[in-house]
Amino acid sequence: MFENKRAFRKAKPAGQEQGGAKARARAGGVGARAARADGRATRERVLKAAAVEFAARGFRDASVRRICGKAGANIASVKYYFGDKARLYKAAIDHAADRTLGSQPPPMRHEFRGAWEALEAWVRWGVGFSISRYRENAPLSKIILREMRDPTPVFDALVRERAQPVHAILMGIVAELLGERLGPEGVRRVSGCVLAICAQFEHSAELFARLGFPPPQTEKETHEAIEIVLGFVMGGVRGLIEGASVDSGTGGAGGDGGGGGEGGN
Repeated sequence: MFENKRAFRKAKPAGQEQGGAKARARAGGVGARAARADGRATRERVLKAAAVEFAARGFRDASVRRICGKAGANIASVKYYFGDKARLYKAAIDHAADRTLGSQPPPMRHEFRGAWEALEAWVRWGVGFSISRYRENAPLSKIILREMRDPTPVFDALVRERAQPVHAILMGIVAELLGERLGPEGVRRVSGCVLAICAQFEHSAELFARLGFPPPQTEKETHEAIEIVLGFVMGGVRGLIEGASVDSGTGGAGGDGGGGGEGGN
């Protein structure tokens, strides 16, 4: 009756066979998810170790072997996850920058009624961002300082992707306030000065500490630093509006030195 009795005896009911297949699929899915999670954790450890190594030694002298050793990862993981040392360097910078900028995005012009209000918000953000990045993300600060002194090809991408979009917001605000009086070149100069004043809490922190005014460590100190810079910037912009020329070499003595009401816009 049955040509293959052995096959018949070994055959399983359809429901049992389907159940086994589902169980195997579930087990495979769990294993794949665990592998992906382990891969993400390894990648994260390598990125953090890389930021510390690149900050301490620079790109050229940093060791991939030392990075993987600190991360507890196989040296082949750099090639697997990133491709090579240069791509790891860029990824480590992006990873560190995303952690800071992602939690503290810059204020956008459209969020405020007028340019004075927007300028005040940008300066408050700029000083606070500079202080917090130096205090909480030291490896990134050191990498950026190294890049400013001895740029690698990554620096152009860093400026293009990170600095220029933030600076463009500031330039747009300054152009509203000073564009007619100073023109595009004057707007660029003023925006650059404002950016430099805000960034000095990160870039010049070690110098200032040795001159007697270390970076703010508390919320109170941070607030005081922001208010000082804010008064300085707003007063300077008011002085320029009231007649001082960027090209004349004169200061903005005509301004009241105060913060911005919308009356100046």
